Amino acid sequence: VSILRQVVGTAFKRHYLFLLEPVQGAAFVSLSPERLCKVQGRDLWTEAVAGTWAITEFEKIGEAALLASSAKNNSEHQHVVDYITRLLENVSNHIKVCDTHILKLKHLVHIKQSSTS
Repeated sequence: VSILRQVVGTAFKRHYLFLLEPVQGAAFVSLSPERLCKVQGRDLWTEAVAGTWAITEFEKIGEAALLASSAKNNSEHQHVVDYITRLLENVSNHIKVCDTHILKLKHLVHIKQSSTS
């Protein structure tokens, strides 16, 4: 992973680099704009990132208008949030879904919402 961090450098500061090694000698490496999961003690953090627009559209109309502009993107995002919430309900009685905001990347923007349990 440290070699990959050197390769991608600072171009992907807002991305999470992760490696899964299900069996020795086989690995999956990915770079994602969303935190899949962070566990610290008994606390868990995760993010739903779904619903995507071109950065040019965001710059033209702004965040509020963008969020109101697409029932498809909002529905897609809500589906992901609901799915994550159902999964968390299996392991926790204390789930907090945070406010929705825009995740702005170089060429795209996404709807982002964090959850904790």
